[in-house]
Amino acid sequence: MVSSYVSRLRRSLVGSGVEIWRRGGGYALLVDPEQVDLHVFRDLVVRARAESDRAKALERAVGLWRGAAFACLDTPWLAELREGLERERFAADTDRVDLALRLGRHDALLPELTARAAAHPLDERVAAQLVLALYRAGRQAEALAHCSPGARPSWPGWTPCTPPRRATARRQAGRS
Repeated sequence: MVSSYVSRLRRSLVGSGVEIWRRGGGYALLVDPEQVDLHVFRDLVVRARAESDRAKALERAVGLWRGAAFACLDTPWLAELREGLERERFAADTDRVDLALRLGRHDALLPELTARAAAHPLDERVAAQLVLALYRAGRQAEALAHCSPGARPSWPGWTPCTPPRRATARRQAGRS
């Protein structure tokens, strides 16, 4: 019965550059890595570290994602794999936001960062990105409000607001 399904699958894959081979006690799907979006994503993230236009490479990498990986499949192994892939995507996207902030795109990032901070309230880096974008957009009061006690979860050593506080102190001292 399995061989019948594999035979039909092979026929449907003719000309696609994908092959199914019998190996050991099962089957293997052979495909050019450039046809697998995960491989392309990882390659773009690696290249982004070396390219002069890092932001563009990270935007292309993050743009490959269309929802959760293996969303329709639910096994413990795939759930663990899905979580790991989501962490990879999130890290690359956070790097993309860092670069965009360095390039002065704080106004354009505010809606995205506001949503990210709400979705990830314990993520220090996201909180710091939001505070920085608010501050650079001229919304210092909102930036500092995110730093006030009780505004965000707190634990020892967590301070996403150091840059705005320093800038406010300089401004108040007349040095900025």
